[in-house]
Amino acid sequence: NGCTKMIVANRTKERAQGLAEQFGAEVISLNEIPDYLARADIVISSTASPLPIIGKGMVETALKQRRHQPILLVDIAVPRDVEAQVGELNDAYLYSVDDLQSIIDSNIEQRKVEAIQAEAIVSEESASFMTWLRSLQAVDSIR
Repeated sequence: NGCTKMIVANRTKERAQGLAEQFGAEVISLNEIPDYLARADIVISSTASPLPIIGKGMVETALKQRRHQPILLVDIAVPRDVEAQVGELNDAYLYSVDDLQSIIDSNIEQRKVEAIQAEAIVSEESASFMTWLRSLQAVDSIR
């Protein structure tokens, strides 16, 4: 039924305030994430942190509090913000930049196949049209 509540986390609350105001979101600091993670159905993470900010233990704790209601984590940071082991947890669905790239690559390949099929259809229909057009010219010649 759509997003009912959004929370923006940042190292400093001041930096997150602008984004939060755009979306009517609540602002928290990064060190408050463990306290809020159990309330999140979807987490999108993109920091410049050299180390993961969301670990397997943190997500395990959140899942217990959620009574194993699934949580989707989309990590678009490089390097990763979410420990890769989080993806091994039941009810935690982790997608990283690498996963998203493979989905994009797969979609591109599918589009290439469909483009070849579309070209074949256009070629076939063009040939049919030209045959029909020539038949009209032949009818005019006969008259």
